[in-house]
Amino acid sequence: MLLAYTHWLALLVPFAIGLYHLTLPKTRRWWQILLTLIAANATLIPWALLELPNIMNELGDGRDAIAFSAVDIPGTVFYAFSNGGLALLLLLTVLAIIDRRRHQDALRFSLMAIIGTLIAAIGINTVTPAFIHVRYFMMLWPILALLSALGITTLARRRIPAAVLLISWLAAGAVVSWTLDFAADLPNTQRPIIAGELPEIIRVIKAEATPEDLIVFHLTEPGNEQSQRAPLEFQFQWTDMHVIQLGELGSVFEDDYRTEVDDLVEDAPLVWLAQRTDIEQVTDLPIFTDEISQNYLLCDLWQPEERLDVRVWANKATPTNATYTFGEQSLDMRVHRARRYDPSIASVILDLDAAYPISYTAVALHIYDSSDQLVRQADIVMSNGCDRLQIDFAGLGAGEYRLDLIVYDTVTGLRFTPTNTDFTLQSDNRMTLLTMTLFN
Repeated sequence: MLLAYTHWLALLVPFAIGLYHLTLPKTRRWWQILLTLIAANATLIPWALLELPNIMNELGDGRDAIAFSAVDIPGTVFYAFSNGGLALLLLLTVLAIIDRRRHQDALRFSLMAIIGTLIAAIGINTVTPAFIHVRYFMMLWPILALLSALGITTLARRRIPAAVLLISWLAAGAVVSWTLDFAADLPNTQRPIIAGELPEIIRVIKAEATPEDLIVFHLTEPGNEQSQRAPLEFQFQWTDMHVIQLGELGSVFEDDYRTEVDDLVEDAPLVWLAQRTDIEQVTDLPIFTDEISQNYLLCDLWQPEERLDVRVWANKATPTNATYTFGEQSLDMRVHRARRYDPSIASVILDLDAAYPISYTAVALHIYDSSDQLVRQADIVMSNGCDRLQIDFAGLGAGEYRLDLIVYDTVTGLRFTPTNTDFTLQSDNRMTLLTMTLFN
């Protein structure tokens, strides 16, 4: 009865097993088993009282529009269990029926449990469409495996190399299910982005973000956010990261929604948004980005794959870290984040605020070794005012290194002079952002 704690629809299997029990002789042991089942079911009453409201809510969530038809239920179950090998599953079932006298009880149990569960599911689905995923029938897998084993046993008794058939079936199934494409083609299954670049993006965010940041995901169709809750909790376990899904914001009216976004942000240093581009977008996404943009600067937007893009906003209220002058011109710089997030990559998120166009202003990241020798540099023109800069130090030998930053004019090549800074100043108007130790 523990099946009930995995999914309430799993109760169909013990229901079908109960039908099988009714066909057995009514001996003293039969009554003992029946009374034990009744007592076991009674222990589910507290669970039912708590879960019944959730069940009723699920039945009213609009799933009737995509629920399985009467034909889809058995067809999808058998197709998914056999990894597309329906012919082999049918062959083994026929062989098990042909040799039914040798394993009559096991065959009767298997067929009654499978057929009874499917009939009950079709009946429920006819009254209240509830079955939208094949995973609701995973409780049938052990019984289907037993039925297949009976067919393989028949082959073995006839001196046919059953191992060849079994190995071929397993090999064919392994080839089909080696990637996630087979599962993605099942009804009502979204193409799982977890197979793409999402794990790498999560790794980057976990390394660059802090518990004060707000991390927002939009990875599933609106209304299906619960399906991504467990994977995200797993990815961010043991961290204090503030992670939400965009579809979980519940305000209906725009003013209330904007207030909810502001309360959620709470002056976070950075806001991260990773969203899928191949699914229906939540209708409030433009409002979310517009409200964020009131007090935050969009510093980066990159697309690691065609189905996913990532945006990073930086808080406009971050205090100025350095003031630069160049002739009569001056600008303020805010370094929102400077961190090494990969064994060979450092990331710097900053913005420049000036009273003049900065299209000819560039930032250079310089890596110096312990002898103060320049070993690597990256130059970025700050045309947008705010950016997420990266520099790769792969291939450098073991030792102590320093990441410096300079601001210069791209026309003349002359460097801006920092007149006020929170960071350590080096020669030639260089400002040290961080130090690092590399190991072989």
